[in-house]
Order: sequence, then structure tokens, then C-alpha cells
Amino acid sequence: MGANNADFHGATFTHSMSGGFVDVRAQLDGEDVGFLTFRDNDGRVEDIGVDEEHQQKGIGTGMWRHAQMLHKTGQIPVAPQHSDYRTYEGEFFARSVGGDLPKNTAEWLQDYPKDHVVRSYPND
Repeated sequence: MGANNADFHGATFTHSMSGGFVDVRAQLDGEDVGFLTFRDNDGRVEDIGVDEEHQQKGIGTGMWRHAQMLHKTGQIPVAPQHSDYRTYEGEFFARSVGGDLPKNTAEWLQDYPKDHVVRSYPND
């Protein structure tokens, strides 16, 4: 069995570096289905996305883990780091791959508008 759900669906991961960014791509059957873009100087995630039909299947987690492996093996200068500015979905993705939610965030996110960007303070 694979390390994450993406393995179960045959996803492959590639990466490139350009213009100060690392770009990780997920593909299924040769088609891009997800991307993770982060800065190559501090690792802050700028954007992540997975095609709607492939969400909740481990594709995002697979890209995150692939980027961490690239860093551990010296192929990229930094590992991805969660941004302090996240969308509603981004908050829960960050938590799913090991990022912390600030105190009491989970309660208010339940009723928060899903299109709102929230500010996270992980050290609170």
C-alpha cells in the first residue's frame, strides 16, 4: 500500500524551479490534476490546488510529501511551509499535513464564510 491516497490512484509527481518559486505538479494518466507552488527562499506556500473531481483523495498530501522528500534529498533548497494567510480550505489542508490551527480556530471556522481568507497565528 502507498504512503498516501494519491498512491492508490496512480498519481505521479514532478517539480520545477523558476523565478524564485518551486512548482510541484500531480498528474493522473498524464494530465495535470494538482499543483503546489512555494517560494524557494523561505518555503512559504503561495498556492495549492487540486481539480475538484480529485479532491479528498490524497493528491494535495502527496504533493506536500513529495516536496518534503525533494528537500530532504537536496533536490530543492527548502521544504514547503504553511502560509500565515490561508483560505478556509487551506486551514484544514494545513492541519491535515501537520500544520497547527491557532487556539479556538476550529470552532469559529465551522461558521466562517468559505471564501474568506483567515489569518493564522500558529504560536498563540
